[in-house]
Amino acid sequence: MHVVLVEDNPGDVVLITEYLRFSFPDIILSQAATFLEFKAQIKSKKTKIDLVFLDLILPDHQDIALLDAVIQLVTRSVPVVILTGNSNEALGLQSLQSGAADYLNKNDMNPYVLKRCVMYALERKKTIMRLEESNQWQTLLFEQSPLPMIVLSGKKQQIIHANTAALETYGYTKEAFLQLHLTDLVGVPDGNEQLTLHTVLDLIPKTEFNGIYIHRTRLGKVLYMGIKERSISYHHKSAKILVATNLGERLQYIEEIYLQNKKFKEIAWLQSHVVRAPLSRIMGLVTLLKDREHLSEKENHYFFESLLASAHEMDAILHEITEKSRFYPDF
Repeated sequence: MHVVLVEDNPGDVVLITEYLRFSFPDIILSQAATFLEFKAQIKSKKTKIDLVFLDLILPDHQDIALLDAVIQLVTRSVPVVILTGNSNEALGLQSLQSGAADYLNKNDMNPYVLKRCVMYALERKKTIMRLEESNQWQTLLFEQSPLPMIVLSGKKQQIIHANTAALETYGYTKEAFLQLHLTDLVGVPDGNEQLTLHTVLDLIPKTEFNGIYIHRTRLGKVLYMGIKERSISYHHKSAKILVATNLGERLQYIEEIYLQNKKFKEIAWLQSHVVRAPLSRIMGLVTLLKDREHLSEKENHYFFESLLASAHEMDAILHEITEKSRFYPDF
């Protein structure tokens, strides 16, 4: 473990060094008396730094500005522990709000307190880094989700966050979208749209979504959206996240099935009713023509003409059936 002690008081340097070596015999210690000296060490040394002890009152830099400068020099995974005196307790608390891992009163130090401070600071930093990594993954999944995702404030239904898919679906810039409430997306349906919505509600399982609504894009295009919602905490405040599914493609598929079923019913009716008439006539005429030697020339001619007419009629019906059963890609 490599610890850097940024302290200009020789007595404190000796005391802290002894305490650290007592608890961590294999520790690597570096010391800097000024901020510029610390900065030079950071830039010149290739050894990984695990922790920094920092006195906020140095000859060339002081207070929270000094802490900010040190945090910028070291990587975010390196905890910085502030060293304070009795008169600087308020400054120590303020440093925690500015990113310090912990603060330690010099007058309360002993080997055991210092050891506990080091171990807690290192473990706390690991936990914070794991949480930040988890948050990064969640943010990545949110932003890259192909489904529109919208975060709403608790009661006002104000849109406070949205992913790229939501912006593209509704046609807004992010700045404009974050000025809207959920009610701004909901459209009042006309008669045809209301009928379509009832069709969707009848055909899609109610358990699949919390609700199905008509939304409109910025340009007024109608969207039939299935919504799943969940309560979350967003920036320590109550919020809801909505995951929307555009049901347009499913509606198109349902319409295709409906039109195909309608055609199949028409074809079945043609086959069972319309085709049967000329077919029955043909069968009757064929039976009569079996004994055509007993028929006069005029009767033979009439029966053959009727047979030909019935065949043409059946051919026209079969052609109609073929046309009705043909698949059109734009259905």
